Amino acid sequence: MKGLLVKDFIMIKKHCLMLLPIGLLFFIISAVSQASSMYFAYYSAAIFSMLPITVMAYDEAHKWNKYEILLPIGRTKIVLEKYILLIIFIVPVVLIESIVLAVTCNLSISYTISLISIMLFCGTIAPTVVLPIIFRFGYLKGRIINIIIISTMAVVINVLSALNSSEGVLVESEFEPSKYSFLIAAAAAILIGISLLISIQFYKKREF
Repeated sequence: MKGLLVKDFIMIKKHCLMLLPIGLLFFIISAVSQASSMYFAYYSAAIFSMLPITVMAYDEAHKWNKYEILLPIGRTKIVLEKYILLIIFIVPVVLIESIVLAVTCNLSISYTISLISIMLFCGTIAPTVVLPIIFRFGYLKGRIINIIIISTMAVVINVLSALNSSEGVLVESEFEPSKYSFLIAAAAAILIGISLLISIQFYKKREF
């Protein structure tokens, strides 16, 4: 498991670093504009959450998955490692970005907690749906479905952003996610759990 994580971090360093400035740029725009568009903050979290998917695309391009299944680690651990990688990136990013936004936009503690839950949910939408598809069909065969899902994710994030703002300005009273923060965070955790179980079953049945 540790070896797989090290391998993926090497892949990220070599091939995926271009995603990091993009995600950071979206977040900076949101912070500098006093969160006038929460879309940028939500989409920033979503971009970082796509790193495991990007790594899997490069793995498939280099035929790593055919070698990986021969290793004495089992397919369950192979799948689990990708979800651990997702958590390693999404949780720190969401916490850091939410705290910075709370400071720059002078948000209350309860609203910051709500913001964390929403960003976490936005960061789990795409990977929790796309990962099972990739584990079942591979990245190339599932790329059309991936595009549809990612496009849908962008629409969902845009809707959340619209609910969370009024006339371009963040207004806490306009949308009160604090009432639903626990449910939103729980939904994100449930999505990850269900996605993990489905991915394990799909990958066990996949033939190379």
